[in-house]
Amino acid sequence: MWRALPALLSIIVCAWFVVGARQAQDTARATTLLSAGNRIDRADAARVSSLLHGAELLNPDRQVDILRAQLADERGANRSAERILRAVLAQEPLNLDAWDWLARSATNAATLRLAYAKLGFLEPPVRAAP
Repeated sequence: MWRALPALLSIIVCAWFVVGARQAQDTARATTLLSAGNRIDRADAARVSSLLHGAELLNPDRQVDILRAQLADERGANRSAERILRAVLAQEPLNLDAWDWLARSATNAATLRLAYAKLGFLEPPVRAAP
């Protein structure tokens, strides 16, 4: 029985890497669709949603949630995007991407001011070289 243990562990580790590679591909595809620069249509939105669902299985990174918020914003659901981003920021208050998307999808002036203030703090302006 103990002789089979290393083989079993190897299979589990390989499966873990396969799942991780698949999640990375799904995240990259969703990012590509959302970054195309065009307004996303219903079919592409469904595809992105499906890709993000697959990408979140073992991915502890909040990038999937930020992409969900971006999708909601693209579909005109700004309140939903803001809710998702606030949850991300509650766990990762220094997440520059989340603050950027919160500024883009802000539903009121107070949220917009807060997002810009945080962005200015996290990424201060760069001075021109002399």
